[in-house]
Amino acid sequence: DLNVSPIRDKDGQYIGAMATWEVITDKLKAAAERDDAMADANALSKTLAVLGSSSTREQAIQETLDAVRAEFGWAYGSYWAVDPADGLLHFAAESGDAGPEFRAVTLAATFAEGVGLSGRAWRSRDLFFTPDLGEMTDCVRAPVAQKVGVKSGLCFPVIVEGQVIGTMDFFMLETITPSGQRLDTLRNVGRLVSQAFNRITKESAEREQAAEMAAKVEMVLDVVRA
Repeated sequence: DLNVSPIRDKDGQYIGAMATWEVITDKLKAAAERDDAMADANALSKTLAVLGSSSTREQAIQETLDAVRAEFGWAYGSYWAVDPADGLLHFAAESGDAGPEFRAVTLAATFAEGVGLSGRAWRSRDLFFTPDLGEMTDCVRAPVAQKVGVKSGLCFPVIVEGQVIGTMDFFMLETITPSGQRLDTLRNVGRLVSQAFNRITKESAEREQAAEMAAKVEMVLDVVRA
């Protein structure tokens, strides 16, 4: 940081300048870390709020994608679900926009365990980050990413009853270097989504059981009335 101030004599005539320098690298770094911490806290808070009010998996997925992407200012996010029929990840939901070409290849793609960004998160059962998606030779979205300017990407798994049932990924139009705290925040988002899925599944099963019981009771009452 450079400041230059004029020096004048008693008559107000300019006679020189005083220059001062200050090294503000640490100050800027501290400010950036504070901003990151605030964004992390806000992302977790919003995720908790939307998941707490979600009554279906579809609602939980969409609102989480929207909240995380908006909070961190990322371009695009998507959710992939494991299809039991073929054992592959298939596109299920999206948020944001990274261009029509990137969207087209995303909608048509599938991923096996260990393949591509989503497949790596699936296999490791942990968050996976790449600073440059275009360098992933086994990812069908890599060539289009290089073409349209999609850079960094990250993905985390959604796990229900010990099984990976899907993955959630996010993409940026610039190369980022996320802090360890940011990566841990996103891991926690993944855990919150997994917990919400478990809750929604349990509540759905309980509603079905209640409806089945009500139907049986009604059948008995019909017989009694007859």
